[in-house]
Amino acid sequence: ALVIKEVIWCPPLSNWIKGNTDGVSTNISSSCGGIFRNCQADFVGCFAKNLGTGTTFQAELAGVMRAIEIAH
Repeated sequence: ALVIKEVIWCPPLSNWIKGNTDGVSTNISSSCGGIFRNCQADFVGCFAKNLGTGTTFQAELAGVMRAIEIAH
């Protein structure tokens, strides 16, 4: 790696759930996924979805939309 960047996860407020999502696309396929953690950083749930072909923007948007559906 040319550059290594430290990322520190910050837990949500007490009695809240935090959802982190991501999406990726290549010229062959795209997918999205997400993870949910509580205020103690305990695993609550996750998802991953193959989206077929599409753009990175569509994959990112699909991940956010799926996280909102699950939260609802």
